[in-house]
Amino acid sequence: MHLSLLYSNHYPLELSVEDIWVAIAQGVSIHLNENAEKYRQLFVSHEGKKTLQLNVDKLRISNTDRASGENLSIPAIDWPAAVRLMGDLIKEDMKADLSTVITQPFSQTTAVQQTVFDACLMDTVKKYYDYEFVLLCGIPQITLLGSPEDFQSVLNRLNQLKIFFPDLHWWLDPLLSHVEKFKESAQGNPDIAWWRKICHRNFEGSGDMTLTGWLIDFVP
Repeated sequence: MHLSLLYSNHYPLELSVEDIWVAIAQGVSIHLNENAEKYRQLFVSHEGKKTLQLNVDKLRISNTDRASGENLSIPAIDWPAAVRLMGDLIKEDMKADLSTVITQPFSQTTAVQQTVFDACLMDTVKKYYDYEFVLLCGIPQITLLGSPEDFQSVLNRLNQLKIFFPDLHWWLDPLLSHVEKFKESAQGNPDIAWWRKICHRNFEGSGDMTLTGWLIDFVP
């Protein structure tokens, strides 16, 4: 609410040291971003912008800890922790310790206020750094539906198909070994190394991408 409204309506005002410090930190941010080259040699050793990359895989929030109704297909990250760790990367790279000056908490600073301090730091030095939060691709869990007997039935049917279509052995033969792996997994003996080879993305020149892995064998 605007201060003039508080004054006009006789409303009380609560002001914390954190509020005052954020106002100061934002002022510093504006000044440094407008004069980045003037202060470059004081704060950093590089020219241009350096990319700071943080792997946030370990900061995933488990589905059991997420609010009901969330889209569980989209990973959730502990962003306050991620911003704090990015601040640590900034501190490690800078020549002068502006990080501590901006982000050091006060006696009653809350977790939310601390995150605001950390975000202020990132904004203050954004002329020197680009920030990347990296979430590695992967399949965290596979649920296989079907009994060992079901997969044995698939094996039997594949062999029958080989009799009907002798010119299709080139495709059916590899599937036999894969279905055997499914059967072993259904029996409680998964071949982890095999499962990890289910699919891979390969990036080539000119932005081309190809997919490899045993899943491709199911496409004739």
